Amino acid sequence: MSEDRTFLILFILLYAVFALIRVYYRTRPTVRERLKQEQPEEEEKVGGVALVALKVSILGYFASIALYIISPSWMRWSELALPAWVRWAGVLVGIVCFPFLIWINRTMGRFYLDRLELKDDHELITSGPFSRIRNPMYLVFCVFTFSMGLVTSYALSLLFSIAIMASLNWVVDHEEEMMFERFGNEYRAYMERTGRFLPHRRRSTG
Repeated sequence: MSEDRTFLILFILLYAVFALIRVYYRTRPTVRERLKQEQPEEEEKVGGVALVALKVSILGYFASIALYIISPSWMRWSELALPAWVRWAGVLVGIVCFPFLIWINRTMGRFYLDRLELKDDHELITSGPFSRIRNPMYLVFCVFTFSMGLVTSYALSLLFSIAIMASLNWVVDHEEEMMFERFGNEYRAYMERTGRFLPHRRRSTG
């Protein structure tokens, strides 16, 4: 089996596992019932140009990986010819994302939503991975998409993964404004002790 074929199979397997984890938590009874709730007067949603940019970036990314899966030859023009060890590093990082994805979903519990909105009964989650990072789900998503871009070794996939990161940062600007409006000083204090995507360095007390 050729090296490219090996990475293609690993790419498909990794994305299949990632998707299965997402679907499992998305379809749990408590989450499914919550997603069915209609609260048009109480929902707060993030939208506008930021969300459009994110959707376009995601669409472009998945279009590029669809081409990679269906016919890698169509993507040869953007091939970077990365060293094998870099592609294997992408595989390893992708695998490492799985336990973190499970941890994040378990911590979110019934408050998991696949839409950028707040329900009337929404609570501020500050435990588990959220105790150090305000957006661990976005972090895992960005790391996974970039690592899979490395596995493909195609510039187009990597460029769209970077576009997703930039768009998410823009979306989070709006999302955090929404959270501050809902939770006020509680969210301000939470922002002071956590990082947006990476943990704050602990201050020395010595």
